[in-house]
Amino acid sequence: MHCWARCVRRAFLCGRDPYTGKDYSHRRRWIKTREEQLAALFAIDIQFRAELSNHFHIVLRTCPAAAKRLSAYEVARRWLTITKLAKCFTDKLPEIDEEKVEKLAKDKKRIAKLRKRLSDVSWFMGTLLENIARRANKEDGTSGTFWSTRFGSRECTDLSALLICAIYVDLNPYRAGEASSPVTGANTSVYQRLKAQNEPRNSKSR
Repeated sequence: MHCWARCVRRAFLCGRDPYTGKDYSHRRRWIKTREEQLAALFAIDIQFRAELSNHFHIVLRTCPAAAKRLSAYEVARRWLTITKLAKCFTDKLPEIDEEKVEKLAKDKKRIAKLRKRLSDVSWFMGTLLENIARRANKEDGTSGTFWSTRFGSRECTDLSALLICAIYVDLNPYRAGEASSPVTGANTSVYQRLKAQNEPRNSKSR
């Protein structure tokens, strides 16, 4: 599923505001960190991603089979972490009350509902967008709507559609003039893949 969200304000999401001169580049770390944390909690994989000055793209793959294999305790632990993470203003994962986890794990009907949510893109994106909006509003000393819409999405129904979507996402910063070439956009998944390929592998000690 290809998802995207655009900032509603004149002020940039991740870039430098030309009117005030304030640089919001640190918010790229917010988004990337939350995406990775949520992917580890949800049964959802991140395929491709790109953060730009006033919007971001992410391509997600749901894994409902993985969610079905989780124990009731693990479903409860993950969900309580997710709900706390939505309102968390730091990059650290919040601590969860063990008694609340055990109590929730005993509620079979609730666990069945939460298990489905763990592979639901709407819940993933909703949590991500809520958190970034809360942090940005606090930083800006304001309140109200931060994103122009809930979020946009398009399903990738086959491999060809996924590849086309991946190319679009990876090239987006270059097309928007935020990168000098398709492979120098540091805020894209293609940049991370190329960087990983060029890093020397640790040789086994003899």
